[in-house]
Amino acid sequence: MRKLICIFVLCMAGLSLWAGNNDSIQAKIDNRAASEMAYYDSSFSTIVAQESFVKTFLKNLVPIVAISFPFLFAVLTVFFVLWYKYKDNKRRYVVLEKALEAGRDLPDNFFQTQRKMPHNRLSNSVMLMGVGLGVAIFGAIIDQIEVCALAVIPFILGVGQFVVYIIEKREAKQNRPIEGERQG
Repeated sequence: MRKLICIFVLCMAGLSLWAGNNDSIQAKIDNRAASEMAYYDSSFSTIVAQESFVKTFLKNLVPIVAISFPFLFAVLTVFFVLWYKYKDNKRRYVVLEKALEAGRDLPDNFFQTQRKMPHNRLSNSVMLMGVGLGVAIFGAIIDQIEVCALAVIPFILGVGQFVVYIIEKREAKQNRPIEGERQG
C-alpha cells in the first residue's frame, strides 16, 4: 500500500509541475506551428512558381515541336533509308565473301540492283493520272480553280511515268534476242 501512495504522490507532483509549465509548452507549440505554417506558405509559393514555369515551358514547347518535327521526321526518314541500304549492302558483301572463300562463281547479275518492272510503272502512272483527274473534277464541282491547278501536278507525273513505261517497253523489245539465234 505504501508503494501505491508513493506512486500517487509522484504522479500528482508531476501533474502540478506540468500544469505550471503549461503556458510555456503552449507557447512552444504555437511557435512551432507558426514556423511550420511559414515554411508551408513559402513552399506553396515555390510550388505555384514551379507550376507557372511548367505552364510557360509547355506553352513555348508546342511551337518549337511543331516547327522542328517535320525536319526531324525528314532526317529520321533519310537515316533509316540509308541504314537499311547499308545493312542490305553489308549482307550482300557477306554473301560475296563466303562465296569467294568457298571458291564459287557468282552470277553475272549479282551486283546489279533490281529495277522497277514496267508493269509497276504502268500501274503507278495510271494511278497518278487518275488521282489528278479526280482532284480536278472535284475542284470543278466545288468551283475552286486553285484545286484544279494543284491537280495538274499528279496528272503530269503520271503522264511522265507513262512515257517512261513506253520507252522502256520499246527498249526491251529491241534488246530481246531473236529466237533461233544464240548468244555465245
